[in-house]
Amino acid sequence: QNRSHFRSTDIWTSASEANEVINTGWLGRHFQDDYPEFPDGFPNEDCPHPFAIAVGSQVSQTCQGLGTNFSMAVSDPFNLQALAGGDDTPLPDEPYGDELAFLRTSIAQANAYGQVVQSVAEQGNSLAQYPDTRFARDLQNVAYLISGGLRTSVYVVSLGGFDTHANQVVVGDPESGAHAELMSTLTEALAVFQADLEAQGLHERVLTMTFSEFGRRIRSNESFGTDHGTAAPLFLMGPCVQSGVLGESPEIPEEAEIAEGVALQYDFRDIYGTVFEDWFQLEPEEVVDVLGHDYVHLPILAGCQSPSSVADNPIQDLQAQIWPNPTAGQARISFRLETTGLVSLAVSNAEGRLVLQGFERTLQAGEHEFPLDLSSLPTGPYFVRLQAGRSVSAQRILKR
Repeated sequence: QNRSHFRSTDIWTSASEANEVINTGWLGRHFQDDYPEFPDGFPNEDCPHPFAIAVGSQVSQTCQGLGTNFSMAVSDPFNLQALAGGDDTPLPDEPYGDELAFLRTSIAQANAYGQVVQSVAEQGNSLAQYPDTRFARDLQNVAYLISGGLRTSVYVVSLGGFDTHANQVVVGDPESGAHAELMSTLTEALAVFQADLEAQGLHERVLTMTFSEFGRRIRSNESFGTDHGTAAPLFLMGPCVQSGVLGESPEIPEEAEIAEGVALQYDFRDIYGTVFEDWFQLEPEEVVDVLGHDYVHLPILAGCQSPSSVADNPIQDLQAQIWPNPTAGQARISFRLETTGLVSLAVSNAEGRLVLQGFERTLQAGEHEFPLDLSSLPTGPYFVRLQAGRSVSAQRILKR
């Protein structure tokens, strides 16, 4: 984990480790594998529409490929202005000529895509009354494009304002204030968007997923806000989503440290990988190749396009006990495995950073107990994360 806006955004959009830098997006690599020649020759008869649309003024880093971005920035699909493409004078045989050729190709491509996007938007429908917010209007434009027949497979819509260092709540009324208003903006717009899709019979074609660069800390600050934290909820929406909460409610101590966040339970790349496998229909080896990392398939999609049988393969409970807690440095962890499989143990600090890799090995079904040596770590709270297949246990331990 990283609590920098910029670096955390890089991690989320690229699906990288915290200590590695990847210059492509997780969706961009998927598009790159299928269309390595892009942008040359696009749009064409087989691919007349944009691969992805970022609603707003900037393309999305999730869709960054090796040489170019696969998304098109669209603020208003009903009012797309053509870009001036310049002349067709011969290009010099030098790097400047290469750059100019790329720019000419991008302008021509944007103009061609713009024409088809506006035409499709004008043919689309919206059958719901959306709230009067920019976020809701952006989602409504997505509904117009989907219903109009645009073959774009990814839409990225953004809602800012969640950096609530101050005035997150109204003093004495924690259910009011900036954060509550933001959540209302998010949920009301998503609810109407889903109702719109259902009214038009489009809902089974759409999977909606939220993400943010990081969560907030447990303790509020002196300005009635919260500072940069670590893990946070991630929501998926649609009739193909297995409803419910995956994971346990985080452990919130009575006296949390100032910098303490909640413990990681599920790796965000497990969610990306599952979406690739069950929604985009990639084979598991293809998913690993695109992500650049192994992943654990999670039971979050069922029905529609998903081949998974969630009911037949539920997540098994993983109960772990750690003692003594608090500890001076030496502790033990015990747990029971219902089936034989790969098990990993890791320790992170209060800021979510990995500080100790305990082990990663295949263990037999049954009872297990291992030592937990924290003697090399400074005093303070830590999170012990135990994972066995898709089952996860995350517990807080205090070193004195």
